[in-house]
Amino acid sequence: MLMLQMLGTALLSSLFTVFMMRWWLRRQGQLVWQQQMDDLHESIARTVEVRVKRAVIESLSETRSEEELRDSTWRAAKSGGELLNEGLQNLLGRRRRD
Repeated sequence: MLMLQMLGTALLSSLFTVFMMRWWLRRQGQLVWQQQMDDLHESIARTVEVRVKRAVIESLSETRSEEELRDSTWRAAKSGGELLNEGLQNLLGRRRRD
C-alpha cells in the first residue's frame, strides 16, 4: 500500500509540474514568440521595400524615353494576350491559326 501511495504521489507531482510548465510557457512564450514574429515581419518588409525600390530605379534608368516605354508595354501586353488566346484555344480543343 505504501508503494502505491509513493507511486501516486510521484505521478501527481509530475503531472502538476507538466501543467505548470505548460501554463508558464504559454503565458511567457507567447510574448516572446509574438515579438520574434513582429521582428521577422519588419525585416521581411524592409527587404521587400528595398528590392522593389531597386527594381523600380533600375527599370526607370533603363528606359530612355516615353515612346520606348510605351512600345515595350504594348509588346508585353500583346504577347501576353497571344499567350492567353493560345492557352484558351488549346483548352477548348480548337486548332491553332497560323
